[in-house]
Amino acid sequence: MAIAAPVEIRSSPGLLEPGVVGLIRPVLLLPQGILERLTSSEMDAILAHELCHVRRRDNLLAGLHMVVETIFWFHPLVWWIGARLLEERERACDEEVVSQGNHPDVYAEAILNVCKLYAASPLACVSGVTGANLKRRIEAIMINRRGEKLNRAKKVLLAAAASAVLAGPLAMGVFHGGVTQMSAAPFAPEPPAVSFEVASVNASTEPAQGSMFCVAGPCAFGERLSVVGSRVSIRFMSLHNLILTVYGIRPNQLSGPDWMQSLTKVRY
Repeated sequence: MAIAAPVEIRSSPGLLEPGVVGLIRPVLLLPQGILERLTSSEMDAILAHELCHVRRRDNLLAGLHMVVETIFWFHPLVWWIGARLLEERERACDEEVVSQGNHPDVYAEAILNVCKLYAASPLACVSGVTGANLKRRIEAIMINRRGEKLNRAKKVLLAAAASAVLAGPLAMGVFHGGVTQMSAAPFAPEPPAVSFEVASVNASTEPAQGSMFCVAGPCAFGERLSVVGSRVSIRFMSLHNLILTVYGIRPNQLSGPDWMQSLTKVRY
């Protein structure tokens, strides 16, 4: 379209609202016939709004946030940030349009006419005119509310706060990880030694019953059976199952003769 602008402007046959498409080389799409449906003042305000999106590179920021939403789709804070980004980008453009000399009444009427005539773009990475909460936007435009400019001190403070937000969790993780590693090493318990004066395993000639354990004296049961100064009798348990239980291993880690599956009487 033959409209003077720093970006290419094309006409679209659809009924979507005016919007900026593209990330690296953005293009402004205007629906066919919009010049006949809006006044020249309203059209100037709409163009000023869209060109503000181009200067701010809002499409690129929206695309980056879509990547973040794809990765962290389960985090509600990410979706809240997405809604806030949409609201803030539209508010910033509205304030700039009014600050350029466009009358608030004309600009608000232009947004409402676009809403009446065209549908909003379904893509979050296409910067249009009617995004965010329309009622609050119109109210802010009519009262001509403008954002406060940041001076150098406020910019430094904002940068420091952002750095603290990013570096704080990393520092806490490194600190707690180092403390845990240093404090855990000296107190690691030594595995109890396994030693017996007498150990006998005999085949059981009695009728099979449930496994029976008989312990006399002090005993310690950890990852391995540890008995010091005591006697343990185990009846009706195969040597195969006994070794699996005492050493905490899986069946595929133990091999031996077939008689290991027979019921035994064990005495330590």
